[in-house]
Amino acid sequence: MGWSPTASPTATGPCAPATRPRDLPADSGVTAVLAANDYVALGVLRGFQDRGTRVPEEMSVFGWDDEEFTQYFSPSISTVHINKEEVGRQSMLSLLALLRGEPEPEGEVTDLFHLVPRGSSGPAPR
Repeated sequence: MGWSPTASPTATGPCAPATRPRDLPADSGVTAVLAANDYVALGVLRGFQDRGTRVPEEMSVFGWDDEEFTQYFSPSISTVHINKEEVGRQSMLSLLALLRGEPEPEGEVTDLFHLVPRGSSGPAPR
């Protein structure tokens, strides 16, 4: 089975051979990877480095969660910051309303997520 950008990682498992960076064909056209979290992004970054793919010149890598360690790697890992306190607060208000049989609170939820661009992301190669 070859690598496919449409393959579901849950169908084959996140560590299946066809989903590792070293198995990505050079001519796949893929220019970026958005990992499930920062730990996976670190593994993806390392995999591309091991195969000689230059990050971010040839491939961008983005994580998720804005873990503190992501800023200390070379290149530092671009990520998505999550306002966990606000996500928790909104979730708890929704849960309490559900338990009380009340309508879900209406309110504008903003600034829950924001991009933190760092050294692992850049323009798509031409």
